[in-house]
Amino acid sequence: MTGNRRTSLLVSALLTVSLVGILPGAVHLISASESSAYPVLNVGDSWRFSYAAGENSVETIARSESCGSLQCVVDAEVSAQWSDVVWRLPDWTIVKENYTDPTGSYFDTYSPPVRSYDWPLATGKQWTINSTITEVSKDSSGTHYSTFMLLRTRQVASETSITVPAGTFNTFVVEEYKQGSLHTRRWLSYQAKDIVRWEQYGSSGQITDSSVLQSYKFLNDTPLPDGTSTNKILGLSPITIFEVIG
Repeated sequence: MTGNRRTSLLVSALLTVSLVGILPGAVHLISASESSAYPVLNVGDSWRFSYAAGENSVETIARSESCGSLQCVVDAEVSAQWSDVVWRLPDWTIVKENYTDPTGSYFDTYSPPVRSYDWPLATGKQWTINSTITEVSKDSSGTHYSTFMLLRTRQVASETSITVPAGTFNTFVVEEYKQGSLHTRRWLSYQAKDIVRWEQYGSSGQITDSSVLQSYKFLNDTPLPDGTSTNKILGLSPITIFEVIG
């Protein structure tokens, strides 16, 4: 869920960074509209992405831990140049985020937590992200403290089938607007439990960065909304999946 950073709200607000997710050639059978609940993220799930600039990353649901009185999953995306760790509630709401690159580290707390998606998704649905970010950043000059607003509008523009290196997926196309202009577009798949394609746009509407899902694996066999097994749809047992991914 990240640069795609499925979540990369901090980077969207502050700087432009390329980001990127894992199981090639899979067959996917359920239409996007048949899924009503949010995809369940399990510890051990992982995705591999490639970015337009040639960068690659691996995203993993690393562990589960408490976020105060709530329970979060820790969603970590890592490349050779940066790491982005996001604490999410089960419905993908973002509580806090820690981004690190060669320039330093940026730890953000969101108040209220950021609702990434308004489940269940449906064409035409629109929602607003309006949160105060409290940030602690560290770089060569020391530790810095700041507070600023994050304001975005997201909407489900359409449902469409898209083919990427990981396979062909039925997706919801989620557009994000910043100050009235299209900022990002995400192709979200319930089957992959992540964004299978992501694009970022400049002020003139040109694509400034993009990523695609290369492959993925689910550690646990999570039933899909129709009751079928994820691993059966992929045509692989859990052991075979690990052998394919490596």
